[in-house]
Amino acid sequence: MRSRRIGRGDGAALFGLLWAASCLFLVALRFSPRESVASGIQVTQKSAVFEPKSSSVNGFFTLHEGSAVLSLVESLPVGDFALASAVPQTFETLTRHVQAAQTSIDLSAMYWNLLGADDRKVYSEAEMKQFGAERGRKLLFALRDAAIRGVKFRILTAKQGVDEQEQILSDKGASCSELPNEVQMLVDTAKENIQVRCWSGPEWYGSGILHQKIWIFDARHVYVGSANMDWKSLAQVMEVGVVMENLPAKSALMQDMRRLFETWWVFASPELLPAKTGSYFSQKFQRELQVPAWSLNLPEDSRSEDPFVKAGLQALGNISHQLETPFSSRSEGNETSSGVEVVASTAAQMFVAAAPLEATAGHSRTFDEDALVYTIRSAKSFVSLSVMDFAPFSMYTPGPLHWPALTDALLAGVYSKPGLRVRLLISQWQHTSPQLLEALATLKKQAELCQHMHARCSGRLEIKIFRVPGWQNTTASAGTKAAWPSYTRVNHAKYIVTDTRANVGTSNMEWGYFYTTAGASVNTNHEATRKALECVFERNWNSSYAKPLEEFTASES
Repeated sequence: MRSRRIGRGDGAALFGLLWAASCLFLVALRFSPRESVASGIQVTQKSAVFEPKSSSVNGFFTLHEGSAVLSLVESLPVGDFALASAVPQTFETLTRHVQAAQTSIDLSAMYWNLLGADDRKVYSEAEMKQFGAERGRKLLFALRDAAIRGVKFRILTAKQGVDEQEQILSDKGASCSELPNEVQMLVDTAKENIQVRCWSGPEWYGSGILHQKIWIFDARHVYVGSANMDWKSLAQVMEVGVVMENLPAKSALMQDMRRLFETWWVFASPELLPAKTGSYFSQKFQRELQVPAWSLNLPEDSRSEDPFVKAGLQALGNISHQLETPFSSRSEGNETSSGVEVVASTAAQMFVAAAPLEATAGHSRTFDEDALVYTIRSAKSFVSLSVMDFAPFSMYTPGPLHWPALTDALLAGVYSKPGLRVRLLISQWQHTSPQLLEALATLKKQAELCQHMHARCSGRLEIKIFRVPGWQNTTASAGTKAAWPSYTRVNHAKYIVTDTRANVGTSNMEWGYFYTTAGASVNTNHEATRKALECVFERNWNSSYAKPLEEFTASES
């Protein structure tokens, strides 16, 4: 057979497969069959992965009653992408749980584009199939079928066409002027089983969006992550999320997640509209800021009662009082001869954070910004951060605001913790602002000053830019359609993983995402999840798609 050179794409594919295999081996090694006898490990039946199974209760695997599981899920682009995944895919996990839902589904999504109606006007059915668009259709139809069989839905989405003159459509039981087409389809299918509310950042803060992505199934299973309600997030965009499965309904963690969703359900209720707001001069940001009338930043004599505290929605866990939950962990590849999967139970500490501050029920819940800073400061040997946008300033406000929370935490670690390795993996796509690369270059120079000024400084900061193949060909030009659908081919994940903790969230790392935008994150020291997230980061960091910041200039963007 004639030999050939390994091309760039082949090398990336080979690396991805080897890295995925090594991660699976490490997880399997942690829970070997030899150890299972002594530690009382439970055994579950393993089934095929990555395709929804409507005939199975759980599809991916069967859980023993009372065996809660915490795990990672991700989306990887379909087509011209060489990296392999060692964890379940987002579309499979969400579809599986929708198909298995029996009583209720609560979900929060910024916008709806599962069918890709506009994309289908540009691309043929065959092209859409090649892009993986059927994943979105399957998920939407699974939602429709669940509503038809009697599952009760509470859908929280972003308000469309905000206008002070628009009337609240109270006959829909929603704070919405109009509904996204796909949501309207669900309402038309089973109106008695669908409740919808819409939230508007501009009404409360002058700017902002509903950016959190939270699913709660049957008050037992939870997804929190970066994936939007968009077929592209399931097939053409890199996403990362965490799934908590088989939680006891009365467990503190499940109750806490339900309180978080309920907070936003109340926040979007017609009873709170029209929005009552106030303003204060922020000494921290040197700017007059608009906030809801119950904000603790307002003077006490002009502040209204916090509606979430009034409703008893205070968080059950936060940084200082973390929820300890026994979680089992899948040990993929560690099966017996009969094809069963070994599962071990370990206790984990965790909490769920939220933004903005006014959604933390009197600051009982950890503010999302504080959760990220806490994760960075908890690191002993390394900090690995991956996000689409990272900026120490505001990008979506009428005027600029300086936001040093994360850069200060990172630099403090580099300067003060001997040998700390900080790595930032930041995305570039056709919508990346050139100023982001300039800000990253400035941050790197600030870190390098430590070694220039102090001989004992051994911490270091590295930055790479991640480009998904095809990133520069997602916008049509001169009447020619783009090779890839718009707003795709990007690493959209938002997480921090260190040697001690993992934080998986829904927010880009920019001022507005924490002060005017609905966001959330899950923070834990669960070792199997932390290790899985570390593997995802290492795979991406070491791939040919990630290049050192030094190879980029603002003019390239």
